[in-house]
Amino acid sequence: MTLVFITGIMLASASFNRFLFLIAFLSYYSVFSGVRILQLKQLHKGQQPRWYDWAAGIINGIANLSFVGLGLYYWSLYGVLHEGTMLSIGFGLGGLALSYVNLKPFIKKPVAAYHWYLSHMGNMMGGYIAVLTAFLSTTASRYGWMDPLLSFTLPSLFGVPLLIYWQIATEKKMIRSRHR
Repeated sequence: MTLVFITGIMLASASFNRFLFLIAFLSYYSVFSGVRILQLKQLHKGQQPRWYDWAAGIINGIANLSFVGLGLYYWSLYGVLHEGTMLSIGFGLGGLALSYVNLKPFIKKPVAAYHWYLSHMGNMMGGYIAVLTAFLSTTASRYGWMDPLLSFTLPSLFGVPLLIYWQIATEKKMIRSRHR
């Protein structure tokens, strides 16, 4: 994933593709957090995150705050329905929410021992959805295999509701098994 991130940033910079830059950043941070939580399973018992866990979340937050700012700039120039406006604000807010969700357990310790499982599942699936979106948007739509709007929205339209359902069902199962 690090190689995908580096090549994505290089390609995005070379072609001035803000979308690819955004999605590379979002997907990498999501997967980074998903992998790191496997080392932070004891947060509920007072385990402390490493400095780079904090740094990654803060850098991601700053980057996504700048994406929201870019979206607001586009809004002032082109209006709210411009693709750059919606893309920058939408992904920027999503990335900010991701930073919040991943940094929150460092501040307020989780109660449930299975906190790491839900975090891992959400981050890894979120990274997969983001990478699939990037692939479809930059490849499938470029060669006419798929409508650009469909390639941009399809992974999220299917992936996010399935992820939410899976997390809710898993948490209910964990709670039931804990009370037995």
